[in-house]
Amino acid sequence: MISHNYYRFETKTEDVSMLKGSTNSYFIRDRDMVLLAYCLVKGKCITHPTIFRSTPEAEQPWFRMEAERKVLNRTYYLFDHSDVKPFATITQKGRGLWRVLDDSDRERCVFVDSSTSGEKAADIILGGSPDRYAVTTGDRIWARIRMEPRPEEKPTSHDQGFLKRILKRITRRSEWVLALEPETTGLDHRTLLAGMILLIEHTIAGHRSD
Repeated sequence: MISHNYYRFETKTEDVSMLKGSTNSYFIRDRDMVLLAYCLVKGKCITHPTIFRSTPEAEQPWFRMEAERKVLNRTYYLFDHSDVKPFATITQKGRGLWRVLDDSDRERCVFVDSSTSGEKAADIILGGSPDRYAVTTGDRIWARIRMEPRPEEKPTSHDQGFLKRILKRITRRSEWVLALEPETTGLDHRTLLAGMILLIEHTIAGHRSD
């Protein structure tokens, strides 16, 4: 089972459909950009099961996420690759809030919007992301969610020159990152990865379209 304290979500849009929604590939990497997991999301995780694998080519699935219904869905179930009984449930409770329940329906953690309206306004003015989130249980913060610039690649012969280096830095892409607190233990990281996908596909995408 994967257990790291840092996950970077590299997203690539594969297809966009007005009727079925977008199809996005997620490459989940560690701090050193090593690939940890991969999933292909179709129709915001509703129209098709979302299968998590170690790599895009891996034949053996790691686990899968399925929506309870295809219309007005607010609940997702997580299954081991061959099981019919879910090991966890993720439900939407209010705008931008996702609850993670274990197989006994006990709440394990919640994805919440941790930024204030003032912070969001400042971020928008400064050109940053207005959405910042956290994974919590009560008053305890398990993980923080933010956007970070993609690590700079080694310069090539085409990147020589001051202006080219500045332009490359300005246009560097940012990606969503899940950074766990050092003392975080006891949480199934599969639920965190699935929760992040739902947060990006539904909550964050919804804020951008407002």
